[in-house]
Amino acid sequence: MPKELSLPESIVSLTGVTHQDLASYIEVNPSNLSRFIDNTRTLPALALIKMAEMFTFLHGLPTPEPLPLSTEERTQLQEMAANCEFKRKKLEMQLTKMQQRYAQGLRMLQLLPTLEAKPENATERRQRWLAEQQYQAEKRIEDNGLVLQKKLTVSIALLQQEADAYLAGL
Repeated sequence: MPKELSLPESIVSLTGVTHQDLASYIEVNPSNLSRFIDNTRTLPALALIKMAEMFTFLHGLPTPEPLPLSTEERTQLQEMAANCEFKRKKLEMQLTKMQQRYAQGLRMLQLLPTLEAKPENATERRQRWLAEQQYQAEKRIEDNGLVLQKKLTVSIALLQQEADAYLAGL
């Protein structure tokens, strides 16, 4: 359960004034205000009345609606959303290429046993070629693996959420 704020802390929280400014307004020493907040000192009645009046007025105010965005702020949010969209599309293209290379590597590894079994591929030159193709296929799979694809997928989703959040502010 959150701690209940004292009267001065409530005023500070609602208005953003500093303890020093509040102490100046109610005409007490800032250290006396701090001790009042800590429950180690009382304040003059006039200071308490001033704070009570401020709090009563503030407490009666409706929650302020956010101000409408300026044209500059709207443009800035739109640019930030467009930047996210650009990055997202770039990552989607990268993901598509990764998926294609991964699938190519898998297909080549599936094809290699068939090629190796053919008698005409028993020559040393063909065996080197087959070994190189196996190495390249394994490298494609490793360089474009499912974990990396998942990381890109998550990044794409986060960029979409970020763009949506910017646009929601419009």
